[in-house]
Amino acid sequence: MAITKINSLAIPPNTVIAADIADGSITTAKLANNAVTADKASGIGLAWDSTVKTAAFTAVAGNGYFINTTSASFAITFPASATVGEVIEIIDVAGTADTNAIELDPNGLKFNSSATNKALHDERVGASFVYTGATYGWVAVASTEAAAPILIDAPYSVAALIIAGGGGGGGANANTPTAGGGGAGGMQEATSTLTPPTQYTVTVGAGGSGNASFYSGSDGGDSSFNSTTSTGGGGGSGQGYNVNGYWGRAGGSGGGSNSHQNAGSGVSGQGNAGAQGSASGNKAGGGGGKAAAGTSGAEGSTSGSGGAGSGAWSAWATATSTGVGGYYAGGGGGGGYSVANGSGGLGGGGRGGYYSDAVAGTANTGGGGGGGGRNRYSSADNGANGGSGLVILRYAGAQRGSGGTVVTTGGYTYHTFTSSGTFTA
Repeated sequence: MAITKINSLAIPPNTVIAADIADGSITTAKLANNAVTADKASGIGLAWDSTVKTAAFTAVAGNGYFINTTSASFAITFPASATVGEVIEIIDVAGTADTNAIELDPNGLKFNSSATNKALHDERVGASFVYTGATYGWVAVASTEAAAPILIDAPYSVAALIIAGGGGGGGANANTPTAGGGGAGGMQEATSTLTPPTQYTVTVGAGGSGNASFYSGSDGGDSSFNSTTSTGGGGGSGQGYNVNGYWGRAGGSGGGSNSHQNAGSGVSGQGNAGAQGSASGNKAGGGGGKAAAGTSGAEGSTSGSGGAGSGAWSAWATATSTGVGGYYAGGGGGGGYSVANGSGGLGGGGRGGYYSDAVAGTANTGGGGGGGGRNRYSSADNGANGGSGLVILRYAGAQRGSGGTVVTTGGYTYHTFTSSGTFTA
């Protein structure tokens, strides 16, 4: 008996479901051109969202989206779970993805085997993503007309803790045997958006040299990352009388002075001023620190202490095993004569000299060096060196960049630079 052929007009809308069709029973040869249309079959093809997307959103599997990044880049968050074979498609309708990238967040899954965020930079790109399972995740696929779109790592935000080198302590001698402590290196945090795989220069400043006899200590070196620079700490004053050049020097934090010179000023937002010594000349002022100015000390008792450093980044210090007790950038203590030497500021500042040599600022804290000081019968009169600086980069999640000493803990990845180098995003 002849079987009447079925054409598209013979099938009422949505009457054939998957359970009615035996596996492999429908082949290309069985279907006339245009026999199956959207109104004849339920659930065939993508459901396109008619609203053009101009801001971040979460995509749904089985949907297509029109994307417009004219105003700015934004992220599309993919589903947190997916089934093999599910599809999501996006189209750059405005043709602005080459200027403002379409960012893609895998939301705990992967793109092309990578768990990092990706970005599309191709103008007018139409990208289809098929979920292939846990190993490869969402894979960008080619059409019959074009190659698969190229996915690059998306830009990401990095916070940088930038600490400059501390200033060296000033030198003392028998005539005026006290000298000011060095100021701590300037310290600040800055945030940058970095573009992979760009290389970025990291500069870590050296500590300033302590000086002998009656000269001021030298300033610490600047530290920098991307477009942000922290200023080196100012050197502590030497023993010269009212002579510019022997004063406590300005810097990230200012150097302290003896009774005859001005103390150095600090840079706003980076550190504080140093302190002047006593009128009697028996004690010197401490260098400034990140959190506090240096002190002048107590007449007839002690020389001035270095200003305290900051413990605001203690979580960074713990994660990277840096700093002193969770603190950075303490000022150097003033040297003593007939009174006790000033203590170094919390966070790596060195104590001043008194019957013994002044103490250097702790390396990689930006601590100021202690100022020289002595008894008339002692030869310990030199100022001490400032501590070198430090740069730490931190971003959320697993490691994405390279450079420095890397550790991932507490939901963040840290890159620690104790010397100058390069960070690759």
